Amino acid sequence: MAYVGLTNVSISQGGAADFLYATYAALTSASWVTLGSGLGAINQYSSSGSLITGSVSFNSNNAWVRMREPGGVGGREYILQRSDAATKAIIKYSRSDGFVSGSPAAAVAPTTGVSGDGQIIVGTGTDASPVSTIICGGSGYVQAIASTTATNGTYGFWTFQYAAATGVIGGIFCTEGVAPGSTADTDGDPSWRLKATDSNFWNTVGAAISWWNKYNLAGESYITGGSFATFTLSNNTFTPQNYLISGPPPIGQDPYGGKTGFYPLMVGKNGVYPKGYTSGLSQGTTLQNLLDVFNISGAEPRIAVNIGTASTLALFVIPWVPNVIPSV
Repeated sequence: MAYVGLTNVSISQGGAADFLYATYAALTSASWVTLGSGLGAINQYSSSGSLITGSVSFNSNNAWVRMREPGGVGGREYILQRSDAATKAIIKYSRSDGFVSGSPAAAVAPTTGVSGDGQIIVGTGTDASPVSTIICGGSGYVQAIASTTATNGTYGFWTFQYAAATGVIGGIFCTEGVAPGSTADTDGDPSWRLKATDSNFWNTVGAAISWWNKYNLAGESYITGGSFATFTLSNNTFTPQNYLISGPPPIGQDPYGGKTGFYPLMVGKNGVYPKGYTSGLSQGTTLQNLLDVFNISGAEPRIAVNIGTASTLALFVIPWVPNVIPSV
């Protein structure tokens, strides 16, 4: 893997504008294509390219950008749109139909059409009539990381915001491909998405884990309200727990090298066939300090986060960019 991004962004435009711009910049660095944009209240619109020049471009009511992963027509697309409030946004996702319908304008993002596959990932409502929601906090730093290579056909990216001095995570949005071999070969969308802002994430409040189930097959549906299967000690064995949203106790360092191990989590939901294992986000076997970095000069650097919890300790890591120390 190779990771690029826009890191150590000090929030200067209210929060959501900085969050969305950092995501846009990371994706651009990873060769995503911009297919249209609007500057909201500034009343400028492009049907095919980017008007975004910095976080200030998103600091206008309903400014938006349409982006597609490398690979051309039929690739995954996202709409990143600030709303009419400093920390609120809308993020829409299309697996393959693309945002080619609707009546796009400076303050109106396109849709995937009446029968399209557009989904609201951040916000509520529908593809055609989305309603914004809080995406992050209004101060501190934003970090955005994107992969330049695909996992299971998916180009992953991870953006998060945290408060200065404390490092407490105030917002995270990410998507990644499920680990190869952990989902069926006929899975038309082997990827999942996470949005979280609430400090009670581990009580399932304020979190959204979602994915397509049986995409383009009979009975397809977009699953929301999913969670992670974590692991904990039970009678001195490594036992999976059934989609519990609760931090397991640390298992300890590995007996071979005395190092912390990091393991994938199962993405799933009670009553629904599991989606598969994570490929980037991982669970640590020991508690870490928030924003600790691992293997920083190697090919697979990681940074410790805690996905919305107010704790200063973390069980989870996500991909990071090489040779960068996060601002605190």
